[in-house]
Amino acid sequence: DVEAALESTRAIIARESEHVSRVFSSLHNQTALILGLTTHGVAMWVYDDHGLAAKWVQKDPADIRLQVEHLAELSSQPSSSLEGIRLVAGQLYKTLIDPVSDRIPAGRALIVQTDETLAAVPFQALVAGSGKYLEDEHTVVYLPILPSADVQVSESPIDASTRALVVASAGGSVDGLRPLGDVLA
Repeated sequence: DVEAALESTRAIIARESEHVSRVFSSLHNQTALILGLTTHGVAMWVYDDHGLAAKWVQKDPADIRLQVEHLAELSSQPSSSLEGIRLVAGQLYKTLIDPVSDRIPAGRALIVQTDETLAAVPFQALVAGSGKYLEDEHTVVYLPILPSADVQVSESPIDASTRALVVASAGGSVDGLRPLGDVLA
């Protein structure tokens, strides 16, 4: 089941090797990490300018969901102890980062894409066994959530007629950026 999925992914990549080679070579000082919760654990793909690696971590997805929810709950309560937050963040690091940490050298930006459940994980706050936060070694960038199998993704192009909601601060200046003139406060 899992091996078949990984082999299918490898076959797709082989067919798309030219495109994939261009993508890989464009990832200087960046590593992409794609994570998806499955019925039996976590599927992981890591790719950068050195290639692609896939990893499977067998763990009860209900336990992972509970850890994600617990970290979110602890992080949102000012009365939570830092030790409690670090403990849960360390457990999630062991599950989501440790298995592929050898493919994510320190100093590289980490581009993270997850499914809906794992999107609630504050990856910057995950704690390695050394006690360091993930953000101490990597700039973390998030890509949009991976769609689930039952969600249809629109492939309509974005153009000048596409509507968007942009949220920004109406005041203040940071690093020489001027405030937006027509922002509703």
